[in-house]
Amino acid sequence: MRHHGVFADGFTFPLVIRACASSICRWEWWGKNLHSHVLLLGFQDNLHVANELLILYGKLGRMDFAEKLFVTMPVKSHLSWNMMLSGYSQNYDCSGALKIFRRMEVDDWEPNAVSWTSLISTHSRCGHHEETLNLFGSMRSRGVGANGEVLAVVLSSCADLTSPLKGKTIHAGSDCGCKEALFRDAAEKHMDWLRGGEERRPLVYLEEWELHGHAVRVAMDGDILVGNGLINMCTKCGSLDKGWLVFEKMGSRDLISWNSMISGYGMHGYGDKALETFEQMIKGGIEPDGVTFTALISACGHSGLVAKGRNIFNDKNDVFGIPPGMDQYACVVDLLSRAGLKEEARELVNSLPIRPNTFVLGYH
Repeated sequence: MRHHGVFADGFTFPLVIRACASSICRWEWWGKNLHSHVLLLGFQDNLHVANELLILYGKLGRMDFAEKLFVTMPVKSHLSWNMMLSGYSQNYDCSGALKIFRRMEVDDWEPNAVSWTSLISTHSRCGHHEETLNLFGSMRSRGVGANGEVLAVVLSSCADLTSPLKGKTIHAGSDCGCKEALFRDAAEKHMDWLRGGEERRPLVYLEEWELHGHAVRVAMDGDILVGNGLINMCTKCGSLDKGWLVFEKMGSRDLISWNSMISGYGMHGYGDKALETFEQMIKGGIEPDGVTFTALISACGHSGLVAKGRNIFNDKNDVFGIPPGMDQYACVVDLLSRAGLKEEARELVNSLPIRPNTFVLGYH
């Protein structure tokens, strides 16, 4: 186009910038080059062009460039603010996200559901789960409706807060009532409606706020994100029957749904159930991935199923064509070490085709 002397305009630049942002390479040089052309041709004040550049810089991890562009924009839209929030979220920058969120309010822009979702997601991605729940409470108190994505994020944080694997015992209030027990009790009460009962109260109580039973209803209405979040939360809390109930009631499932159930059974020592779920998944035509095999081998390790764990590791490449990665090697070394097969574990580590990381070395 340029070779033929045709100049880009306000319609062309957004398309080209979006293509650059979607590229696997996402070369920073191309981004800067495109931005230079935008400036040379006088489209720096075009809202659509500027918004696409914000998206590009966020994906490139150059929020410093995005910030410089953002402050010079003469006109902004909700999309502009949300793209900045999304960029900070993608780059695990809670401080940056919170600053832009507060600046948004100072400039009389009312954060919408997308704004809140980005801010909450940022804190969850960074592992700041208490802050995630606090922000969700603020969002609800302002009357902003919770969409499927934000419910999935909050449910994931609930699961991580109560995960016995991470050794977190979070206490609610001065009476030291453990939140893990609180979650489990709430799940017991509010899963009743799935069985056709009349209970319609909130699913999980989080101190003074509640994560409403709306999450369950949304999941049953076909929101896979929320359904997966509920499965993850229930299984990590040890409520495997509740997790399976949600799983069964979901109108549609994806690979994450299956992986969550397999992982849930495995972390609590139910290796046979994990293997049974895997077989159902394969029969249902769902292709496994590396996460599936990591969960399966780990499940075998926690259940003493050494031979089955070995077979799964071999089938990963031979049957499914998925080459083993470091996570799977770490799980096999752990499997062998748990069974007292230290020498075999050491031989496996020494024969690895890739350099072992600290997780692999720590198991043998």
